[in-house]
Formats: sequence, C-alpha cells, structure tokens
Amino acid sequence: MLLFLVVLFVLKIYTRHDEAILIPDLKGKSDAEARAILEDMGLEMVVTDSLFLPEAAPGTVRDQNPKAGSAVKGGRIIFISIFKKTPPMVPINVKEGDHVQIASLRLSNKGIKFQVQYAPNNSMIGVVMKIEHNGRELKFGELLEHGQTVVLTVGEGIKTTVPVPNLFGMSYNDVMNLLTSLNLSGQGFFEPAAFTLEDSAAYHVCRQDPKYSAESMPLAAGRFVDFWLSREPCTIDTIINPFATEPDLFIP
Repeated sequence: MLLFLVVLFVLKIYTRHDEAILIPDLKGKSDAEARAILEDMGLEMVVTDSLFLPEAAPGTVRDQNPKAGSAVKGGRIIFISIFKKTPPMVPINVKEGDHVQIASLRLSNKGIKFQVQYAPNNSMIGVVMKIEHNGRELKFGELLEHGQTVVLTVGEGIKTTVPVPNLFGMSYNDVMNLLTSLNLSGQGFFEPAAFTLEDSAAYHVCRQDPKYSAESMPLAAGRFVDFWLSREPCTIDTIINPFATEPDLFIP
C-alpha cells in the first residue's frame, strides 16, 4: 500500500495532472501573437468568428473563451474572435425616389458614408435622383465596401419658368438631354413599340404634350413633357385644341 501511494504521488508530479494554467488576457494582441503565447503555455487556439469595426486594429483579438484569468489544464482549446482585416461588402439599399432622410438613415445603418448635393428638379423635391461613387452611378443592391462614401443627388424646388421646347423630329436621347438642360422631365412613347436600342434610334418625335407653338404658355421648371415617337414620316402638330384630350398625330 505504501509503495502504491508513492508511485501515485510520483506520477502526479511527473504528469502535472493537477497543475492549473491561468489564461492570459489576449485582447488587443494580433492573432499570431495570441497563438504563440498559448502554444508556449501548452494550450491550443481556434478562431471562431470575426467582426469588422473601422476603429479597431485589424487582425487583433476581440474576445476570448474562457476569459482571462480562468484556470484550465494543459491542452485546453481557447476560442477567440478577431477583428476582420478587410472591410466587408454591403449592398446599396437606396434607390431613386427615396426620400433623402430615409436614404441617409439606410446608408448609415449599412456603414456607408454619404454626401448630399442638390439639383433643380421640381418633380423630385427632397428625394434621391441618383446615387454615385467615384463618379459612377450605383444601382439598388449593388455591393460596395463598408466605410466608402457615396454622393446622393437630391432634387430641390425652383420657381423659374421655361418656354415649351420644340421636340419635333428629335431622337429619344436628344429629347431627354434637352429637357434635362431646361430643368424639365419627360416621358417618351414609341409607336409602334421599340424592342431594341438599335430600333429606338430610328424613331423621331411626331407629337408632344404640351404642344409647341408661339402661343404656348411657359412651363414651370420640373414640369413633365410627354412625347410620342414614330419611325414613319410625320407632320408637326401645332394645332391647339382645348377640347381634345390627346394631341393628334398626323402621318401622311
């Protein structure tokens, strides 16, 4: 019995089964430093997750389990989480027509910075007209790196008036460029329908509403101008009929 107790005591000293290892505080250390420290103490390290924070040093320990000061046996696995080394990609959750206050809140929640610039547009006062990053327009749902800055173009009201433009014979793109330069908005209708860009390029304006004439009243900035395009030759429609619900289209 005495011999058995002596052998058991010697084995306990040799194997150090009862020796406790106090876990150090790893927060703020790089993942490589934390791994080296734990391996020197006979412990293992496993990274469980990562989180990105702009103000945090990338690649450093954010949290650990068990906590610092805990007593464990040799060979124990220490689980840590770290701060991400690269910012994540987040989707743009703002689109044309969103109110600027809602858009700014949505971008902030996604970690996207923003600047606001205003453009005259009476039909889109206080709402987003477009979203850009480094001069490139962004679409809804497009991915952008966390922390980047976008520019929101927002409409503001203006009280000026402009004469009714003469759109007859113009292409769709030329009409939209002209209306934009005059602080007007527009919508085009193809008759018959155009299904490709190549087809639409062959169309030209045959009529518009409001109609163009020397007697036409000026339009308030931001007003919508509707126009109809055709591939066939047409005659300019300048007859103002107050009883007509829709302008006539003259095609010889």
